[in-house]
Amino acid sequence: YGLRNRAEQARALEHGGFCRLIIYIMSGQTLLLEDCMHITADGEVRVERPIAGVIVQEIEAAAKNPQFEPYLRDADTGLLIYVPPDSEAVIHYEVVRSASENIVIILDRGSAVTFLEDYLVSGSLDGKIFVYIGDYAKLELFEIHRAASDADVTLLKQINCASNSRLQREVIYLGSRTSSVDTKIILDADAAAGNVELFFGSGEQAFRVNTSFFHRGIRSKGEMLIK
Repeated sequence: YGLRNRAEQARALEHGGFCRLIIYIMSGQTLLLEDCMHITADGEVRVERPIAGVIVQEIEAAAKNPQFEPYLRDADTGLLIYVPPDSEAVIHYEVVRSASENIVIILDRGSAVTFLEDYLVSGSLDGKIFVYIGDYAKLELFEIHRAASDADVTLLKQINCASNSRLQREVIYLGSRTSSVDTKIILDADAAAGNVELFFGSGEQAFRVNTSFFHRGIRSKGEMLIK
């Protein structure tokens, strides 16, 4: 995950087709690199068209679209990422400088997404993340907190899992002076979620983490492991 050169990133992947959307947050500015990478048998990297159908917009602009308006009641600024029905995507969301950033992620019905949140921030980060997983959609969410030793990270995260959706969330806490993360996972009928959080800290670090499941529908399942 520490690779910066685009060619090195691509070569680190297995041979074959691979789609990814890379989002960097630097000093509060959002830089989007929408790439569809393919690696040929001889290792050549080809960058082709962006992931079809994925929408990335500032929330102010997205709020004008009636399709997105119901999802934006708790966030009036920041970034929206929308993945259309029955599609697949790999999304890398990286924060490398101090920022105050909101993000809304919408997975429409039947979509499958692997989402990597990578926090390399120094200084302070105060963010809100709202995730909406549609019916029969699947999200693999990986969070890596490896901020600088002087960083203070505060995150509020809400993940809404619609009927028959699947969530697998894995979190690793490595760096930062303080990490305060409040996560609410809401499960509708027949939804299932797994949550694993691992801490690798020292005596100089403070972790304040609260993760809760809310079973809003029947036959919903949630599993949690924290070490």
